[in-house]
Amino acid sequence: MLTEEIARQIVKETMTRLNRNINIMDDKGTIIASGDESRLNHIHAAARQVIETGHAMIVQSDDIGRFQGALPGINLPIEFDGRIVGVIGITGEPEEIREIGELVKMSTEMMLRQAVMQERTEWKQHAREVIFNELINGEFDLGAAERRLQILGTYLKGPYQVAVAEVNLEKTSRTELLQHLEMNFSKAEAIFGFISVQRIFILGMHMPEDGFRRKLQKIMRDENGGSAILKIGHGSIAADEQQIRYTYEEALCALKLGSEADLVSYAEIEVKALLNRLNDRARRQFADRVLNGLSAKLVETVEIFLRENLNIGKCAETMFVHRNSLNYRLKKVRELTGYDPRVFHDALTLQLAIWAQRLNGLD
Repeated sequence: MLTEEIARQIVKETMTRLNRNINIMDDKGTIIASGDESRLNHIHAAARQVIETGHAMIVQSDDIGRFQGALPGINLPIEFDGRIVGVIGITGEPEEIREIGELVKMSTEMMLRQAVMQERTEWKQHAREVIFNELINGEFDLGAAERRLQILGTYLKGPYQVAVAEVNLEKTSRTELLQHLEMNFSKAEAIFGFISVQRIFILGMHMPEDGFRRKLQKIMRDENGGSAILKIGHGSIAADEQQIRYTYEEALCALKLGSEADLVSYAEIEVKALLNRLNDRARRQFADRVLNGLSAKLVETVEIFLRENLNIGKCAETMFVHRNSLNYRLKKVRELTGYDPRVFHDALTLQLAIWAQRLNGLD
């Protein structure tokens, strides 16, 4: 409960405000933190008496001989959840520090409570991340995972979906980002955490696919935290726990292969994902054969033409070129490649070739 790390932090912060030496003793009376490091690990007899009686104790100059390890000052019990977990000692003339003793005790107990709550929060978050890693690695005991989640106040219930988000921690902290997610997902709807320094996972549970996507759209729109989320990829529905790893892999793929959109589903890039499974040599041979050395300008023209659903007018407007100029470029593509972008089958082949070329650039 009262660890050495917490005690050191309390001593540091309290001494900064009081400009006096502070000692923290554990529930056995051993000094575990002090402004005077030579006193560490020594028994403090006055602190032991405080623990036994539950009352504050003042040590006068005349009492030093009676209390091993004590100096003049005041010693007060540190209470947490109705029990004494340690003692805080303020070194100095008792008459000078008597009035501030209770304030120091109150401040110490408040800092202890905050530290313990933070530790518990971090432990719970770590537990969620461990459980998720076990699920995506396929090395998990479902019963054990569910028991641990029950301690956290949640449970596994399908269907499932996984989203992976790239985040910018220069705009927010880890804690603030997780709090932002907690505001948008209940414990029954999702568990989430970090899978790397710049990526978080969101495991959606017992939600329709469109409902999960709407939640993701909302967290990106919200100013509080959403600005730190750069891009999200999400997988398709997983019926049971065994399939969670597959929707996670789809989410990673959507994040990698999605182009301009901030929120990308696996369904949107599934064809690209199939191309991605080909080896680098196969993709390069296909792209080189179909595109036949097309210039970057002509490749861009084909991409925009396809994005505008083969509509000459819209494409010309988007590119700020005359229709005749656009038609000239499209004819040039047909002459160089043998594929006419204005014909659906040829357009599809050209699109696949461009995607293959782009994927090689990602490898």
